[in-house]
Amino acid sequence: MIARHPQVRGVAWGHAHQSLDVYRGATRWMCTPSTCVQFRPRDPYFATDDRPPGYRVLDLHDDGGIASEVVWLEGYAG
Repeated sequence: MIARHPQVRGVAWGHAHQSLDVYRGATRWMCTPSTCVQFRPRDPYFATDDRPPGYRVLDLHDDGGIASEVVWLEGYAG
């Protein structure tokens, strides 16, 4: 559905307990990590990762560009 709307520059979502930042065509897909534990990526079994909680910062530019970064809460004692 998104591919039929070329004006869509990016899609962001969360609560997947992993970080992801990829392009599919011209659309950027950004998953926000959990503010709790992360799941180990590409593990065939359920497992938690050693990554700390994190969040994603989005900066939307006037020209339609998207700047984004994930901030990991290193040293977080949960």
